[in-house]
Amino acid sequence: MSGRGRIGVLTLAQMLEASQFAILVAEPGVGKSTAVARVLQDQGSWWRDARRSSKPDRAPYGPSMPIALPSESQPA
Repeated sequence: MSGRGRIGVLTLAQMLEASQFAILVAEPGVGKSTAVARVLQDQGSWWRDARRSSKPDRAPYGPSMPIALPSESQPA
């Protein structure tokens, strides 16, 4: 995919590499929650095991720590 704002099919890694912010939209049951869990697992494991000399941009999805917020959570 080249250029900003273009719509196309990307792998999860490509999507997260292309933008710091991403929205995953798909029909029910196609694996959105599984994809988010995979990113959290991969990235969290990398950061957990990283050494001081590790370069953050070598993390699986770049120098970020993803978080997942359930849509049903609401402030008290």
